Amino acid sequence: MRVLIVYESLYGTNRTIARAVAAGLGGAAATIVEAYVAPSTIDADVDLVVVGGPNHKAGLPRPSTRAEAAAESGGTLHTAERGLREWFGDLRFARRGQPAAVWDTRMGSPRILDLFDRSAAVIAGRLRHAGARLVDKPRKFYSADGKGALVAGDEERARAWGAELAGLIRRG
Repeated sequence: MRVLIVYESLYGTNRTIARAVAAGLGGAAATIVEAYVAPSTIDADVDLVVVGGPNHKAGLPRPSTRAEAAAESGGTLHTAERGLREWFGDLRFARRGQPAAVWDTRMGSPRILDLFDRSAAVIAGRLRHAGARLVDKPRKFYSADGKGALVAGDEERARAWGAELAGLIRRG
């Protein structure tokens, strides 16, 4: 089974989730890649595309919000000009209906933010528009501090989700 995991991460939270999902996939050949270098065309032999990113200012990061985050970090944060938002503008699937799954990360507190954070829904819609078929409902993972740390148990939950996804793809 070939899996492509594409993510955008400002503080490393989504990189952690991507790696945990890949670990949960078991024996699958998983390629993990940041959005700024992700392929624009998804090859027909990719069995599953998993895409995730942050809620930043209540949506997917933009060049301006990435620059704000970098400035707020005092120069310790490196951000790419091209993130998921820009990647979706070029995205094509070689095979219509290729399986896909989605996650996002968001602040763990206050949970009222769940009403406004919508990156997972945007990612899911963009994947469907490009021709993918979602195999599971979008998942939400939570940042403990907004600067990279996950809430307790979320890394393990991402690994378990990877195992679930592997099972869904194997069953077809």
